[in-house]
Amino acid sequence: MKICKTLFLFLSLAISLLLTQTLSAQNTEPIVAWQPTWTLAQENEHVRIFYKSADCYTASYGVQMEKLLFKVENKTGETLFLQFDLEKAYSHTENREMASEKEVRLVLSPKAALEGVCYPNTEAETSLSIFLANSAIPNMAKLEKININGLKTQLLK
Repeated sequence: MKICKTLFLFLSLAISLLLTQTLSAQNTEPIVAWQPTWTLAQENEHVRIFYKSADCYTASYGVQMEKLLFKVENKTGETLFLQFDLEKAYSHTENREMASEKEVRLVLSPKAALEGVCYPNTEAETSLSIFLANSAIPNMAKLEKININGLKTQLLK
């Protein structure tokens, strides 16, 4: 009986590794597995700020994270300086709360939009994405609440 269980576990592990290697070989670039539509978070006469959650997965590394992505849209025909704070509160396994702020400062071209992405390459993309949770680590802190504070815009000429 013990030999059967050991053989079953060994075969299960071997099949799992084979599938992981096959997926990794076919898909080495990061992908976004799930992306709902953008939801309007805040707006003024110059700018719209949207958000959405994304399930970010890199098959080659086996890394899966949930992120909250932001998109900012310049509603004007002028270059726009935009500044706001993202106030974040994370829960911990000991039921404590960790709060922090992230300042976002961007310059948007006329009628342009910038989006946060799962795997940012630029400072602007990095500033428009925040960590929600890591599904592989169940006891890791999770984002409980987020506020957009101090929205300021200035038209640049």
